[in-house]
Amino acid sequence: MKNIFAAVAMLVFAGCVSYSYTGKYETPVKEEKDIRIFTDSAKVPRRYTVLGKATVSGNCQDVSRDRLISKLRSKACAAGASAILITDQQMVTISEDSGSSPFFTAFDADDTNSNWSQLQQDVDENFANTRRMKNANSPGASRRVIHAEFLRYTE
Repeated sequence: MKNIFAAVAMLVFAGCVSYSYTGKYETPVKEEKDIRIFTDSAKVPRRYTVLGKATVSGNCQDVSRDRLISKLRSKACAAGASAILITDQQMVTISEDSGSSPFFTAFDADDTNSNWSQLQQDVDENFANTRRMKNANSPGASRRVIHAEFLRYTE
C-alpha cells in the first residue's frame, strides 16, 4: 500500500509529460545518451530520413525543458532514430490549443550558442514565474511544448 501511495504521489508532484508520435519504428542504432539534438536542419552532419514527428509537453511549473528533451531522447532511441531535430518550442496557455501563436519559438541555435541558453533561461524564469500563482489546470496556466522530428542517418 505504501508503494502504491508513493507512486501516485510522485506522479502528482512530479508533473506529467504528454507525448505523441506519428511515424515509423526501426531497429535502434544508438544508445539514448548518444542521440544528438539539433534545432537547424542545416547543422545535421549527415544525410538522413525523417522517421516521424513527435510532440512532448508539460506544465511549465512542473516540467523542465530538460525533462522534455530527456523524454524525446528516450522515445527517439526506441523508435530507432539517430538524432532529433527540434522544429518548434512554445509556451502556451492551457486554454489555448496547440496551434496557437507561440510565446517562445525555436530558431537557429544549438546547445553551443550562449545567446540561446540565455533566452531559454529568461523565458523559464520570467514567463513561468508570472503564472506561478495559478493552478496548473486553470485557464491561463502555461504549458511548455516541443515539436520535433526523429531522424535516421542514411549513410
